[in-house]
Amino acid sequence: GIGIVFSLLSTNPRTNMTFAFIYMIFCFLTGGFFTKSIPFWFDWAKYLSYIRYCYHFGLIIILERTDDFRCGEPSLYAVCNRNSTAGNSTAPLTIPGSVILELQPDTILPVWANIIVTVCMFFAFRLLGYVILRFCRKV
Repeated sequence: GIGIVFSLLSTNPRTNMTFAFIYMIFCFLTGGFFTKSIPFWFDWAKYLSYIRYCYHFGLIIILERTDDFRCGEPSLYAVCNRNSTAGNSTAPLTIPGSVILELQPDTILPVWANIIVTVCMFFAFRLLGYVILRFCRKV
């Protein structure tokens, strides 16, 4: 769908590829792991990235449906640091995936909401491509 829309923006293929490249880089930068580094005045942009919803869907699947994860030393999670000071020092320190998910800096939608938003974006780009073909391009 994204390819359809950007291929219809201009008759020049290089211009279309440039627009598509800019949009893809925008999605990569605002939709994944580095969203906590986005300035507050540009925070709204992450909701336009389809990668954000796919990333959060994958994060939920991995973190909620697997066993506990082994803590690193030193750890960024207070749960791991608290466990290392008290308890058995020979047992490996672990943290549940659900705790990691709760401590994410970004609000994460449930699985069904991520799927709905991704499917809506799928159809929205195709609908936009149809509108461009139907009303903007005279063939």
